Amino acid sequence: MALVGGGGAGNVAGSNPAGTGSTLNYVGNLCYAYSGPFADSQTPQTVLDFSTGNEIIRGILQFNAFVQEDDPADGSRGTCTLEMDGQVIAILKADGLEDDTPNVATQDLVIPPFTRFTAKIDSSGTTSTHKATVLFTGRLH
Repeated sequence: MALVGGGGAGNVAGSNPAGTGSTLNYVGNLCYAYSGPFADSQTPQTVLDFSTGNEIIRGILQFNAFVQEDDPADGSRGTCTLEMDGQVIAILKADGLEDDTPNVATQDLVIPPFTRFTAKIDSSGTTSTHKATVLFTGRLH
């Protein structure tokens, strides 16, 4: 029987099959989480927050810098802090302000069974029209 949120085989339909949100979605032996856009804020915002079941997940996380949708020349710097069970495992930086610095940061991940995973973004600005996203895709093992 497929279980939502892990535990055994993934949920073949996914708990949110085509949308965004902070949870992990399962389709067969694949999983994904798409944060959707979050505005600039100098207060950390939790954009992904999920717990795994008895599977090991190997995947990649992508942090896309804060940019203005209708003006790609306008943006701000930001960080994405990754935690497993409350322990910081990585801090990624992406820059939507300068053209000569990366505006996307990626991190390969292995997430152990029964682990709470969170991704939090923070920004150097407070412009509500600057948006950032975080994407995670993985495979169950």
